[in-house]
Amino acid sequence: MERSSDIARGSILRVDDDLHVSDFALAPDSRPHAVIADDTGCWFTEWGTNRLGRITAEGDLAEFDLSGIGEEPHGLALDGDGVIWVAFESGVVAGVRL
Repeated sequence: MERSSDIARGSILRVDDDLHVSDFALAPDSRPHAVIADDTGCWFTEWGTNRLGRITAEGDLAEFDLSGIGEEPHGLALDGDGVIWVAFESGVVAGVRL
């Protein structure tokens, strides 16, 4: 299963093994950018709203405000301890544990 973002439409896309595409719409100004997957879903940055998002395989969505940490989240990494590393356009890199 592959996951990707559609920054222009503000959505997260999931492509399953049969090439079926599921589209998970976010707020139009969210501008999802980076996407990383784990065993139960995926994490993604919302560049336009300065949030980190999580969507499960079932489509359950949670969003987390990153204001005060950095501006315009771009890159993501997930380490073996469950820390999500977020790289911001401003040059800040922060570890987030949720």
